[in-house]
Amino acid sequence: MSSDLITTNQNNPLALSKAKNLLDTTKKILSQKNIKDLVENFKYRPFVIENKNYDQVYSIAISPDGKKIVSGSQNGSIKFWDILNGKCLLTLNADTAGSLAISSDGNILVSGGSLNGMIYVWDTQSGQCLHRCGGNMDGITGVGITPDGNTIISKSGPTVDFWDMQNGKHLNSLSDGWMLENISSFILTPDGKTIISGGGADHPKIKFWDINSVECFRILEGHGPDIYKLAITPDGNTLIYKNNIKTIKILEIQTGEYRKTFEGHSDFVGAIAISPDGKRIVSGSVEGSIKIWDIRSGECLKTFKGHSDYVHSIAISPDGKRIVSSNDNSIKIWDIHSGSLLYSINNSNEVAMDEKGYFNTSDEAIDQYIRVSEAPQIQRKLTKEEIDHFRKKGNFIEI
Repeated sequence: MSSDLITTNQNNPLALSKAKNLLDTTKKILSQKNIKDLVENFKYRPFVIENKNYDQVYSIAISPDGKKIVSGSQNGSIKFWDILNGKCLLTLNADTAGSLAISSDGNILVSGGSLNGMIYVWDTQSGQCLHRCGGNMDGITGVGITPDGNTIISKSGPTVDFWDMQNGKHLNSLSDGWMLENISSFILTPDGKTIISGGGADHPKIKFWDINSVECFRILEGHGPDIYKLAITPDGNTLIYKNNIKTIKILEIQTGEYRKTFEGHSDFVGAIAISPDGKRIVSGSVEGSIKIWDIRSGECLKTFKGHSDYVHSIAISPDGKRIVSSNDNSIKIWDIHSGSLLYSINNSNEVAMDEKGYFNTSDEAIDQYIRVSEAPQIQRKLTKEEIDHFRKKGNFIEI
């Protein structure tokens, strides 16, 4: 008998054993899942193709009730999104919308543009523009609203201005002589009594201004080389700011002393936010990562990776459970505890989609922007069956 035949016959029991194991595994799967579930697991996962009308998201805010995300874009569009399902609820149009602020009652939105330097005041329910003010040709690079809702604060070039919320009348400006040119950012304290400003590379000082008299009453020096992206804890005791290019610094406001320096990002820090309980800092970097830090220990608790580029803006929901971040044309919603990406919104296409390919959008957007790929570099539109399956039946977030 041929040796090859003997070898083959000897291998038959092994082959039969493997086949039996495969059948047993299949039987086990079928006993636990019905055929429909198995078919669904093998469906092609949809994805969103890029819109030619690219619309970079510059700014993000969350409504005080935590139900809506507001995004401001390079082309001037301002969009309100349902935070649970990613549905676009309302679209407003300005020149550009690089800065956003929402009143404490959620009824008013203030947006600032970089093209013509105008400030827009919007009714968040109707979407009506109530009035405009400003017009500084340097452009608006920051806006804020006092806690009582009566005054708008804006930063434009070397100027920080105060405007009447009701009629847009100019009320006052910070007065700091030629050194005002070095104010790079500002923030309002939670009690609404003080503005804190940070200086740029030439004069890296932290200044405290009385909001009523508009006079500087305190200056902290030696906190350079530059001071950008200010944030303050809800109790008003701790100041957080982006320093240098990769670090975040913590400052005790009462003593004016450093408490911590956070290092860990591999590139420029572009956005920072503080959790509502004041215990965590969230930061976003140019290389696309998002980090959560313990404000007391300085320990990096989690790193989120999902953005491919510069994280422009970060906001945390009022209940402290979710992070919303913007990068170029996308908005991402994260679970702050697990670090999982809940879903993404394509700003131009108005498509919300989770990592499994389940989406929420209009029929028109499905036809134009959602595809599946059966082979490399081959895309096709979804079948009716696939649309029915992957269209989200409920919310991406359950409350």
